Amino acid sequence: MGLWRGSASGHLSLLVGMSPEVAIDGALQEWELNQAIVAAIIPFAAPTILARVVVGNPKEREKRVVLRLWNDQYQEFSPVSYVTNGDPPTVMV
Repeated sequence: MGLWRGSASGHLSLLVGMSPEVAIDGALQEWELNQAIVAAIIPFAAPTILARVVVGNPKEREKRVVLRLWNDQYQEFSPVSYVTNGDPPTVMV
């Protein structure tokens, strides 16, 4: 299965594809315990480093409530933090 989405959904596609080893907090069901391994990722207009969107840009941070994070969370929720040699083929559009 491949992932193809744009903008915020593209960001989530990257997170799922780049970090299948990250466990779901509070997972109870068998399917929740499986890794989310995908064959390819094709995000378009997706943020990859969240801090670049808001750091030094207070107007953007105020406008986008979802990006009001703690500094360490910007790295935690940025797909580039999980890039490894074993990741699926990815085409950034």
